[in-house]
This record gives sequence, C-alpha cells and structure tokens, in this order.
Amino acid sequence: MKRIFVEKFPQLDYATNEALNTLCTNIAFTGDNVKRILVTSCREHEGKSFVSMGLTRTLASMGYSVVLIDADLRRSVLASKYGIRYPADAPGLAHYLSREMNLDDVIYATNFRGAYMIPVGHDVVNSMQLLNSWRWNKLLEQLASRVNYVIIDSPPVGAIVDAAVAARSCDGALLVLSANLASKQEVVNAKEQIEKSGCPVIGAVLNKVEMTRRSSKYYHRSMYASYEAKNYYRRSEDEKTAMTNQKGAIPK
Repeated sequence: MKRIFVEKFPQLDYATNEALNTLCTNIAFTGDNVKRILVTSCREHEGKSFVSMGLTRTLASMGYSVVLIDADLRRSVLASKYGIRYPADAPGLAHYLSREMNLDDVIYATNFRGAYMIPVGHDVVNSMQLLNSWRWNKLLEQLASRVNYVIIDSPPVGAIVDAAVAARSCDGALLVLSANLASKQEVVNAKEQIEKSGCPVIGAVLNKVEMTRRSSKYYHRSMYASYEAKNYYRRSEDEKTAMTNQKGAIPK
C-alpha cells in the first residue's frame, strides 16, 4: 500500500488530549451502527479539520482502524495545514468519484498506526455532483466493511451544500463550533440542514475556548475540544517507527 506522512500534527496539551479521548469514547458508545461520521461546521475556520485529524489519530491510538477522507473538494486545507506529504499527482477522492481510479488506488497508510487516509485528489468544479453519485455511497460502504470508523472531513455546512449531500451516506455527524463565532440561528440552521439529509447529528464540539482556572474543572468533565496552535510541530520518533512497521493493508 502507498503511504503518506503527516508531518505537522501538533503536540497536544493534557486538556486537549483528554477532551479528544472523551469525545472518541462517546463516539464508541453510540454503537456499532455509527461508523461513517461526517465532521462539519457552520463557518470556515472553526476547527473542523483539526477535530477530524484529532479523531483519526486518537481512535487509531485506542486500537481502532480508521480511514480519514478529505471530502472538502473545493478548498481542502488538510495537506497544507498538517504538512501531509505525498506526490503532487497522487490520486485521491476526486479521481475515485470521477471513475478514474479504484478504491485501492486512492487509499494510503499514514504514520499513525491503524490510521489511513484518502486525500482530496485534483481540484474539481462539480463537487456536489460527485458527492451525490452512487460511487460516494459505494465508497463509504466498502470502507465501513473493512475498518472500524470512517471520518469524513467535509466543507462547512453553512457555506456550501456539499456537506449536506455527503451526509446522506453517513451514520452520524459532528458539528464543530468555534466559541463566540456562529450565532444560535446559524447553529440551528446547520443542524436542520444536516438532519434533512437523513443523517442524525450525534454531537457538537466546542472549539477555541479561552480557558481560565475557574472554568478548567468543567472543561475536564466535558467532551469539548479546545486547541489553539502556537508552535509548529516536530515529527516524533514514535511516528517514524509506526510508519516503518505498518503492514501496508487495511484490516478486513
């Protein structure tokens, strides 16, 4: 199996790690029927891609097999933000949905043991049509039969319709909300738009919360993820070892 390397995943503080652990545990409590999970937000820059990456790595560290799909076909930030290294002409989701490639051509092992990824592929102008095709549903069905969880990083549901279209084939959605950004009505509208697709909203993640000593006790009890990047990141020796030791195939 082809491989890609995530070079810039941040080293998280204790509180953020605990929040992600709690979030992943709560997802596991939803049952075996919730495997295909869409991650979206009301607006841009609310942190949905960070939550998608965090979920993928944390679930993998807990022993689950996970595939992260970069489904933001119009404006993906995963590769640039997290230093995901792969050839410029590497096939991805757009190639699969356009019938140019098969599933095994577009899925990659990562340097996180148990975690795999389907990158976005080439730019497209007809993203809604591609996500509304039978091949999108087939892709998620195939992956769900081979791994424990499929995490879909989608565009903001309040910006374009792609997220709601992609949600039709998902078992549940997580709505990422940046503190003090989206209005109450925007959140309600986003939730309703997702649920109209037939996909239930299984939870919300409050992101970019400014923590104080007074609020930290509540924070540790909550499932909310809070993170603000202040440093750029270094590749750990453990990640290098995981990259070397991967078997090169998705568990069946």
